Amino acid sequence: MKKRRSLFKGMVMLAMTLIVVWTSVSYVQADLGCHPDYKISLENVPAGYYCAIITNAKGDSRGATLPHDFWEDREIRNSELRLKQVDRETVEEYLSNFYYEGWFYFPNTLLYNSRGPWNFDTHKYPFPGRILTISPEGEVIMSETMEYGQNYTYDVQKGQFVNLGTLGFLGSLLKYVLICYILTLLIEYAVLGSFAFVRVPANRKKFLLVNTVTNIPLNLILYSVYSSGIDQRNWFIMFYVLEVTIMIAESAYYAKNLVDREGKKRPKTAILYGVLANFCSAIVGIAFSLFDLQPW
Repeated sequence: MKKRRSLFKGMVMLAMTLIVVWTSVSYVQADLGCHPDYKISLENVPAGYYCAIITNAKGDSRGATLPHDFWEDREIRNSELRLKQVDRETVEEYLSNFYYEGWFYFPNTLLYNSRGPWNFDTHKYPFPGRILTISPEGEVIMSETMEYGQNYTYDVQKGQFVNLGTLGFLGSLLKYVLICYILTLLIEYAVLGSFAFVRVPANRKKFLLVNTVTNIPLNLILYSVYSSGIDQRNWFIMFYVLEVTIMIAESAYYAKNLVDREGKKRPKTAILYGVLANFCSAIVGIAFSLFDLQPW
């Protein structure tokens, strides 16, 4: 009995440690839990170029400092897309007064000879937005529109976003599924090591089988659904439902199939292992997803 209590306390401590890891890599908000951030990167930035982000987003929730109310319902000329003089002071002044068909400067995004990236949290981001570049000769170029809250990479020299295409998407999908699968095996096997079940070779094979059958389809579904444009709340709901379903299924499988060194089944202990193992791996899985799950 004492050994079992000690084991349970150890598992609880492990779970609490993973919660700390989870919250350390995430933004915690009261309405949902954790939220990812969005990253916009630059490639092939020629020497002497200034880069910034412009937006036409409305609403304080996306950026309280945006001067949208100042421009709205006013007759104002579009800014000229050329500067006579290019230096830090003139560029900053130009951007502070920039307006072009509803587009204006998103504060604190000016870069000079830098690839960035820009990082935005879920409550203040520039989407829909565009990359604005200013060449040393004063030419001002606006990119195509970034419509959604996701990662972007912009090739300044070519003047276009890097499109991953089908092969890029499949590569990102494979990487995500593989990393999640390996993390799950490592974490859940580490938890298994705290139970006597790990000493039985047949149990290890059953462990590998059930995690392969459940984990790979789970992450194929989660990544594909995320890339389809589902909103964060519904993605989290789907994540929780799928994880709980897998936790119940795996715990039932372990209760029926895991045996100790004498070949006896210990259903209660097996269920305890299934719940703790899935709980720990789910925490790390969602932390990794929030940190890395950006398909484009």
